[in-house]
Amino acid sequence: MLELDNDTINNYVVGIRLQVNTISTCLTIYANILTFLTYSIIIFCGIRIQLYVLRKYIGPNLETMRKVNRQITIVLWTQVALLT
Repeated sequence: MLELDNDTINNYVVGIRLQVNTISTCLTIYANILTFLTYSIIIFCGIRIQLYVLRKYIGPNLETMRKVNRQITIVLWTQVALLT
């Protein structure tokens, strides 16, 4: 019969905790990079839309576009807050 004493159990548990699964590490890094890229693209496109609206829209459509611009600003700041 196998005898399990405290040292054997402790060594086994510590050994399990110390094992690094390279696949899960790579997937975690990949997911983090994708998340960062997604947020970066959203923020970049939002800033481009805001600059386009500020430069191109003059006249009666200006008030509507300013409201849209304000909403985009809220979304962008939310994305920045989620990214940090």
